[in-house]
Amino acid sequence: MKRILLVLLLFSVGYGYAQNYPKYKTKRVKDTVFKQPEKIAEAKEVKKEPPADFMALYEKARDFVRNKKFEEAIVVFTDALAIAPPDWESSVLFFRGNSYSLKEF
Repeated sequence: MKRILLVLLLFSVGYGYAQNYPKYKTKRVKDTVFKQPEKIAEAKEVKKEPPADFMALYEKARDFVRNKKFEEAIVVFTDALAIAPPDWESSVLFFRGNSYSLKEF
């Protein structure tokens, strides 16, 4: 019993020390995580809205999925994928794949 308590005590002390251990030991500001201008510039970029014709196709295909018309949804998702912005390609592929899998049921 004493050995178990000793082991638990050692782990709890080590855990407390790990929480307070400094992540960086440098004194220079430019080496810290908090001062990275390239990350700040990326965060300030404004994301563009997708084109209206893409959104129309995307919503039309989603309506086909909601109405369980999976064949039509696959065709429209394929058309939407051709003009999809890079940020939306994964979403179109995801829903098109779901349409293929739900078509089988």
